[in-house]
Amino acid sequence: MVSPTNVVLKYMAIAELLVGIVPLPWTIFFYTMGNYNNTSNLELWWCYLNKFSMDAFPPVFHNIAMWLTVLLAGQRYVSISYPLHSRGISNVSNVRRATLVIAIVSLICGLPKSFDYFYETVEGWLFTRGRWKYTR
Repeated sequence: MVSPTNVVLKYMAIAELLVGIVPLPWTIFFYTMGNYNNTSNLELWWCYLNKFSMDAFPPVFHNIAMWLTVLLAGQRYVSISYPLHSRGISNVSNVRRATLVIAIVSLICGLPKSFDYFYETVEGWLFTRGRWKYTR
């Protein structure tokens, strides 16, 4: 059965699921496959993948889930305070519109976090594990 409450709960579950799934490729590659031992051979795009998957996108999805919780609380408040008008105010269409607005605003608010770093490769000498090594 499709109800406004179920729609909010479904979108909330999807947002929280993305908080855990988005960092998964970097976590598997870096920690599970043991690449934390040899970071000098990583290419530049791995740095950006780390930034986006670990630092930029998960807070946006978490922010969406938090505001969906507020939407659910507001929906319940309207249902209890105004029971005769609640069917017209909090229907599935309005909940989907509100969810879209929440997602867009959260993405816009989290967007500056994506541009606060710039990575570049540096050619030079690197001292690791007691010896010097020339890297590009």
